[in-house]
Amino acid sequence: MLLTLLQAAPSKSEMLKQISNARYKVQYPITLLLFFLAGVALLLLWVWLRQRAKAQTTLSSPNSLFRVLTRKLRVGFYDRLLLRRVARQQALPSPLTLLFSAQAIRHHARQFAASMHRYRAAALMHRIARLRRRLFPAA
Repeated sequence: MLLTLLQAAPSKSEMLKQISNARYKVQYPITLLLFFLAGVALLLLWVWLRQRAKAQTTLSSPNSLFRVLTRKLRVGFYDRLLLRRVARQQALPSPLTLLFSAQAIRHHARQFAASMHRYRAAALMHRIARLRRRLFPAA
């Protein structure tokens, strides 16, 4: 009977092998779970930061007001850049001043185009005219 017990008992190397297999089987799902939880935490942090940034959007500066207004008016990205370039070159305090009237856009765009080559100036004035018609349909 003792002989059968000794034969039935696993050897030391078999026991170590079983323990290491059991450890890896348990450790792998825990590692996977930790990576999953870290990913969820990062996603929640990103969503929270975005919501916080949207809530803190203030209209206190002219540039942020210009950005909000042009988005509401559906002015394209390149047209916004163009308005900023015109305002910067004309030394206006803000590109927001170009949105006051169609005449303001036309006046400052003409002065801006005067420093350009005539073909480039014609293309610029065409873009400005299209933008003016969209922003001020009655003018």
